[in-house]
Amino acid sequence: MQIKTKNLLALSAGTLEYFDLMIYVHMAAVLNEIFFMKSINNYAWYTAFAFCSTFLLKPFGGVFFGYLGDRYGRKSVLISTTTLMAICCMVLSITPSYEEIGFTAAIIVTICRLLQGLSSIGESTSSEIYMAEQTQKPERYYYTGIVAYAGVVGTVAALVVAKIILALGINWRFVFFAGAVIGFIGFYIRVQLHESFDFQQTKKKIQSLGKNAAYAKSILEQKTSYYNIFAYFCVFCGWPICFYFSYVHCGNILKEKFDFTKEAIIHQNLLLGICNLCGLYFWIHLTKFIHPIKILLAKTVVFVPLMFFIPTIIDTATSNYDIFFLQVMFIVFGHSTIPAKGVFLMYFPTLSRFTWAAFLNGLSHVLLYIITSFGLVYLVKEYSNKGILIIFIPITIIFISGLLFFRKKEIEQGYYNQ
Repeated sequence: MQIKTKNLLALSAGTLEYFDLMIYVHMAAVLNEIFFMKSINNYAWYTAFAFCSTFLLKPFGGVFFGYLGDRYGRKSVLISTTTLMAICCMVLSITPSYEEIGFTAAIIVTICRLLQGLSSIGESTSSEIYMAEQTQKPERYYYTGIVAYAGVVGTVAALVVAKIILALGINWRFVFFAGAVIGFIGFYIRVQLHESFDFQQTKKKIQSLGKNAAYAKSILEQKTSYYNIFAYFCVFCGWPICFYFSYVHCGNILKEKFDFTKEAIIHQNLLLGICNLCGLYFWIHLTKFIHPIKILLAKTVVFVPLMFFIPTIIDTATSNYDIFFLQVMFIVFGHSTIPAKGVFLMYFPTLSRFTWAAFLNGLSHVLLYIITSFGLVYLVKEYSNKGILIIFIPITIIFISGLLFFRKKEIEQGYYNQ
């Protein structure tokens, strides 16, 4: 348990790099005016573009870092992604404004955001796989959940810092400099880690086979079921729509309907983040007693009926508290893969686990964030708030179908009712 706790602390400290990734998202209202042209007529479209740029390279990052992770080990990816994230933060902290160097500023910032998105998929996936491979059922669910939880802590920390920066008028460049320092601290911590147990054992097994080259090759070339691949993609399609709707789309509603300032939006998002932390830890803690897929299915029982009331709640909202209620329900009961990531990951062979998990996670994120961000702008404009359901209903069906597939697999293996 001592070694496990040490690994957990190291991974969680590194996963706080999500602070580096999300600080720009939560300060976008301020930073977009610094690095991009101010004469943008449609704020919602521009917000969607700025948000999506973070996720465009995630699938490529999944393939690249997945290959490295499956070939050279999880630790190597943890270290390299930490370094890349820190370097991007350092560059952002010294990038001149649009007024100083023109469109070059926008190019530099966009490249850094793309590289941060690419890095984040390798960092988060390697952390979760590392912990999943270090533990056994059922404690695997809890520990893998805590590693993912640390990323949410980083997101909320970014909101806290954004609020302080805006309230006190502190130079925003210090935020990115601090983010770079966090990244380099994470690098130092992760260098101390050993390689994950499953990866080491699989590599040793292949090396020990020696003369039996055919058997060794069969281990290296283990096939992954296409059903597992599709189901994994499905379950990861749910969270992007809930996250974007709650934090970004509802922020646009608060701005347009209730004349919220950027400071007020960040404040409300901070309260939402705190609710997310509380709810998420509750679900993770429940895995000590209840199978994670049972928890996710129970959440959908609450979420699905509420989903159909989205247009009515938004149309009849008389204060920001009505919108806040909607935000909290979507974040706490929405389609998250936490705390079941420790279940999903183990349905891939050890030496292709990283590649498939990272690629499918990245692919689902880039597709769904693009569909959700640009889709909501268009659909709400064409069909009012009822257009939101055109995205939410099919994605909810896809998410639930993925859950039911893994539920069936867990039942077949005798894990579901343990």
